Amino acid sequence: MKKSTVFVAALLLSTNVALADGHGLWPMIGFQTATSTEMMEGMTGTIMHLTSNDAWDYSQAPDGWPTIVEATCHNSVVMLPDGAVAGGIGVCESIDPDGDASIWYGEISPTFGYDGKLLAGTGKYVKMAGAEFSGQVTGQLANGSSIYHVKPK
Repeated sequence: MKKSTVFVAALLLSTNVALADGHGLWPMIGFQTATSTEMMEGMTGTIMHLTSNDAWDYSQAPDGWPTIVEATCHNSVVMLPDGAVAGGIGVCESIDPDGDASIWYGEISPTFGYDGKLLAGTGKYVKMAGAEFSGQVTGQLANGSSIYHVKPK
């Protein structure tokens, strides 16, 4: 199994999209640093669980919204014997600089794309539960650190 494939698959779901004035989403760039990786080996594939610390760049956020937010993400990905991704899920948790909480969920496709939504939140995130996004990893270092881009659906 290719080590970079494993990291890319896990990185795909470490994502969040901020909410503008409670009415929409705006694009975001994420930066992920893996903090732990666990592997479960099966007869016909492997499940990888990766935990990461992420920073989300909301440079297009409107006035009154944080421009950078930190999160902790948990990604579980099924890998085939050849190292290809069969699919996976990820959950990210964040408390933004204003003290508002949010939980985000996403699904990883075999093509390294992902789709997700805001599951729940407090403060400014309450009214946006269910808001959807999509994203893609756009760069990765050998150590598993990555950059990803997210956009509203």
